[in-house]
Amino acid sequence: MQTKPFKIGIIGAGRIARVHALALRALPLLEIKAVTNRSFSNAQTFCADFNIPVCASSVQDLCDDPQIDAVHICNVNTAHLEAIRIATKNGKAILCEKPLVHHQSVLSELSQISTASSSLFSVCFSFRYHPTALMLMQRLPEVGKIKKVDISYLQSSWLKKRKDAWRPDPLVYGNSYVLADIGSHTLDMARHLLHQQLFVEKACIHYDGKVAECSDIEAELELLSENKIPVSVKLSKAAKGFSNRMSIRVVGEYGELGTDDVLSGKIYFSKENEKIWIQRAPHLEGDVLQFPEEHPEGWLSGFVNLFHLFYQSLGKNSPLLPLPTVKESIQISRCIGDVLEQAVWKPL
Repeated sequence: MQTKPFKIGIIGAGRIARVHALALRALPLLEIKAVTNRSFSNAQTFCADFNIPVCASSVQDLCDDPQIDAVHICNVNTAHLEAIRIATKNGKAILCEKPLVHHQSVLSELSQISTASSSLFSVCFSFRYHPTALMLMQRLPEVGKIKKVDISYLQSSWLKKRKDAWRPDPLVYGNSYVLADIGSHTLDMARHLLHQQLFVEKACIHYDGKVAECSDIEAELELLSENKIPVSVKLSKAAKGFSNRMSIRVVGEYGELGTDDVLSGKIYFSKENEKIWIQRAPHLEGDVLQFPEEHPEGWLSGFVNLFHLFYQSLGKNSPLLPLPTVKESIQISRCIGDVLEQAVWKPL
């Protein structure tokens, strides 16, 4: 049984790093010891906000600390791979934000690094651990044989001026915007529901031609699983009225199971055109936690659950649920690469 706290380093000091810090604070026997960021002043502010003792000068400096057991990689996508290289060489357990890498061309190296490392290495696909998603998975057998899956993930961030306006810049974010950001979560959820790989049948991408760094802003995908189950995916960063909503619909031989919004905490079972709301999923966090802008209460629960499982595994305890693997993340990245190559591109 773990009696001493795991000591953690966070790489990055932006918005998602703050989410990680909030979720880590909600769990026992975890201590954030150090933070590093490309802007040292931002790292200093982060340390002051969360009472973190060490502001490391670099990723190397942070990973050289023998007291640090695990690192959370939360910096920009194009910097993930170098952080992974350094962390694995120093024997650190890794929990990396999605997408693991910024381009499909480096997936082979990532696979080699993961295979050669004996340290725990997982990916932050947090939506599958949200209480609503867990409840949906628990009741999935009620629909019988699955015939179709529909998932949409809608946000409106492209319509607003935000501090993370760097995201669509391929020099910082990589070769994809909506697909790599919220699309990776959505594809992971579809794979998780079916326990199968996904293959692209048809895709349409909408881009904003008015900006220099035009990238994928919306996408509509038609996919097939290994067992030929159709999967429909709709993604948008420019959906008016939807700050952050993922909806799921699973059609089976006995009816439909789904949720209109994962963050609502409610799922339904529909049979013969009658929709029955089953129950409200409990949220883990209390009123004392502050939630990131535009993300309602409940969003953090997926992170808390995932981190709990991750540190259970690091403590050599058997987690109740499997963690996301590097192999799964690589398969998702390859699927995104196939979409980018095969899609019809249209202006918004």
